[in-house]
Amino acid sequence: MPSCMKKQVRRYFDAAAQEYENAALIQQQIARDMIRELAANWPDICGRSDAAGESTLPACDTVLEIGAGVGTLTWEILPELHCRTYLAADVAGSMLAHMRNQTGDNRLAPFVADGEAMPMPRHSIDLLLSSSAMQWYQNPERSITANLDLIRPGGRFALNMFVDGTLAELAETSRKTGFGSIHPLAGAERILKIFTAYPGLTFVHTQRVDRLGQPDALSLLHSLRRTGARYTAGKKAASPRRLAAFRREYEKNYAGPDGVYVSYKSLCVMGRKAPADERNHTAESLEKTL
Repeated sequence: MPSCMKKQVRRYFDAAAQEYENAALIQQQIARDMIRELAANWPDICGRSDAAGESTLPACDTVLEIGAGVGTLTWEILPELHCRTYLAADVAGSMLAHMRNQTGDNRLAPFVADGEAMPMPRHSIDLLLSSSAMQWYQNPERSITANLDLIRPGGRFALNMFVDGTLAELAETSRKTGFGSIHPLAGAERILKIFTAYPGLTFVHTQRVDRLGQPDALSLLHSLRRTGARYTAGKKAASPRRLAAFRREYEKNYAGPDGVYVSYKSLCVMGRKAPADERNHTAESLEKTL
C-alpha cells in the first residue's frame, strides 16, 4: 500500500473507531457466518465441545487476525477458539484502542501493523484469520502470499474479503452523476489465482452477495462514512448540485423495502497448508518421477 493511500486509509478508520461497531452490519454478519463455517469444518480448533460449554484444550498455539479493527470478528470467535495466543493486528491504532477497552481475555494481544508488511517471521502461526480487511491491499498477489508464508506447515487459514462488485450501485450512480467515486477492488478470480499458485495448499471458497438497506441515499452515504470505507484514489466532486443529482438517481434506480439498498460482494477462502512430511513426500515423489 503506497504511503499516501496508507495514511488516508488509517486516518479514515481511526476516525470511525467509535461508530464502526454500530455501522458495520454486513461485516458483522459475514464474520459470524465465517465462525459457523470454522466450527462446522474444524471442530478441533473452533466451537464449544462439551456439555458444560467450555472449550477443549488448545488445538493450535498461535492465531493471527489481520485487520482486526474494533474486534468485529475477534470478540465473536475468541470464546469459541481453542488457542493459547491470539494476535490481533490492524493498521488503525484507534480501532485497536477501542478493542483494548473491552479486553477480558488474556490470550488477546492487539498490535498496530500493516497487513502488507507484517513484522513476523515465516512459519510463526498456526491459524491465519481475516474478515473484511484484505480488500484494501494494494498488491494482493505479493501481500496475501506473504501472509500465507506466516503459517506453519499443517496450519490453517480462513480469509474473507470484499471483491469487485461491492458497492456497484454507488459506482454506477457516481459515474452517471459525477458525484464522488468508489475505490476499485480486485475481482474474485484474481484473488483465487493467488491461492491456486501457492504450493502445498488445499482450500475451498465461497462467494456471496449481501444487501444493506437504508432509508434514503443520504443515509446510505452516512452509514458508509461511519464504517471508515471512504478512501478512493479518484477525484471527488461534492457540489450540492451533483449530490442532489446523485440522490435522485440512486433513489430512482435502487429502491428497496427499507428505502434504498447497496450490495456487498465477498469471497471467503478456507484451507490449510500440507504438513511438512507431506510436502517432503511430494517433492521426493516428483524427483523419482523426473
